[in-house]
Amino acid sequence: MRRIIPALLIILGSIESSGGQAQTVDVRTLANSCGICHGTDGKPPKNGLERLAGMNKREFIDDMHEMQRSPANKHLMGWVASGFSDTEITAMANYFSTLPAGKEARHGKH
Repeated sequence: MRRIIPALLIILGSIESSGGQAQTVDVRTLANSCGICHGTDGKPPKNGLERLAGMNKREFIDDMHEMQRSPANKHLMGWVASGFSDTEITAMANYFSTLPAGKEARHGKH
């Protein structure tokens, strides 16, 4: 797991430009960073991870903020969520909510 965190930090770090100013990033680029675990377009393979496609915007935002508040729980998502700004989280929530959930929609906790 320690090797996964640096890889994710590289992905998240690419979202920021030098000088600390945020770049304009396509929301799909942000959402693709979730694909490592949650599958392409938020539809994970049958691995038990939460489906993000079709997820309610408020639920996504609340879950991400909860994970940001709890990075000490050693859960990978605590570290991942802490790398996103409120604007980026809202953009991803809007994006995932527009994707069709499919027949097997499932929204459980990580």
